Amino acid sequence: MHLQPTSTAIQLALWGILLLGSGILSESKQLTAWGCFLLVGVALARSVARLSVARARAAGFEMLWLRNQRITHLQRNNLVRITLCLRNRDTLPTKFHDLRLTHSPGLTVDPEISEGEIPPLSELRIGIDIRAHQLGSHGILGVILQTVRAPGLHTTPLSFTNPHLIRVAPQIPVRSQAISSYRQQQLGPSGRFPSRRKGQHGGFFELRDYQRGDPFSKIAWRASARQAKLIVLEEEDEVDERLWIIVDVSVELRQRNPSEGEVNSSAPSIDQIIESALGTAASCLRQGSRVGLKLVSSREILSLTPERGFQHLHRLVGGILEVYHDSHADRSAESDLEACDKALSWMQSINPNAADIDMKHLEEQSSLARRLIEQSPWPAKRPWAPTRHGQIARQLLLSFGIELTASATPELPLTRQRLIQSLNELIQENPRPSRVILFAEPSRFQSLAFDECLQKLQRRRIILQFPLASYSGKAPPNRQFLKDQTLSSTS
Repeated sequence: MHLQPTSTAIQLALWGILLLGSGILSESKQLTAWGCFLLVGVALARSVARLSVARARAAGFEMLWLRNQRITHLQRNNLVRITLCLRNRDTLPTKFHDLRLTHSPGLTVDPEISEGEIPPLSELRIGIDIRAHQLGSHGILGVILQTVRAPGLHTTPLSFTNPHLIRVAPQIPVRSQAISSYRQQQLGPSGRFPSRRKGQHGGFFELRDYQRGDPFSKIAWRASARQAKLIVLEEEDEVDERLWIIVDVSVELRQRNPSEGEVNSSAPSIDQIIESALGTAASCLRQGSRVGLKLVSSREILSLTPERGFQHLHRLVGGILEVYHDSHADRSAESDLEACDKALSWMQSINPNAADIDMKHLEEQSSLARRLIEQSPWPAKRPWAPTRHGQIARQLLLSFGIELTASATPELPLTRQRLIQSLNELIQENPRPSRVILFAEPSRFQSLAFDECLQKLQRRRIILQFPLASYSGKAPPNRQFLKDQTLSSTS
């Protein structure tokens, strides 16, 4: 138990020392007595405060979340209020001040009050306003406050480790403002578009000479009259649109994300890019198209095959929240050993059985971590790491919303290779997609191999769109070529 003297206690102790010293030097019994009385009074006040705090703890002084809720869902940049309860089971009132919460840096947490008094045998409810700035899982790890017990000359810091998880989902716009569809006017309500192949259910494809076996309903009589021979109208076949959305989520783009309300207007944050991509997916799904999603960095973090329907949008959002974070070993600055050390510190704060575990017993630490993951507010999917113990430690931290530091090493060279590889895989896919929407800055991927990949897409009649080209402050070096590629594909 650690007691901290208040300013009044310090002043009384100083006055007691001064009077005692003056009485001894001047041989004054009155001054010496007054000095002794002050020092004895401060010592007695300290002892009484210790007994009072021990009594309050024995009676039960606790912190709970209202209705025992352990998880809150909200959208990015939205405000939500949760309520914590400070419960005093003692027969004496308890005063407190300097109440604050420990939380992840992706949250802004503002308690309704920072000081107050809890009546005896009662509880005090305090509203906590929370605003989230980043996607993913963020934790409110505990509450710290200073309690003041009679006679009020000492304060006792109390900490409560009662984690609460905040799951931050993206804000999906009704219509994505980041993309202008080149063929929006050709898309029908069913999500079907005219492909450049012959059929019987679409618009005009070509005129050709009549061949034996062609149905008379396909004969273009006016054209036949002008050319004095039978001419057949060939129509296009309407097929379901199948598109892929690819998002560049390189770790260096995380540095653009605003924290604690800071906003960088020079470039969109990675969270804004993901929200724009989901807005585009929602618009295409509303039209009946099949939409697939890939998150690409130095490796392919997420790949969801194209499907239809509103439920598929939920799968896209859930997939992003499940894998998009910095707890992966290739996206965090901490090594597996550092992650295990951080996980052990957290386990020791919430479970007394972890007090005797040290870093030498990794197997025992992993066994306890797995049990705590099952008891966490939201058991997370195991992140990628080269070692099993590192995976479990990172999973434990992620399940309680404890963030790891993002890596400072740029992933651009590896991301460029992975993106080209993903595009080549889509070219060979059967059935092949009709469109690929790439949410990445073209200037980041300028290379000869990337240009060759664009030419392959053009030959396969796959439309490639760059919604983020409008975000750049200056046009990328090859932007005109990209524009020509898209226009030639749509013609």
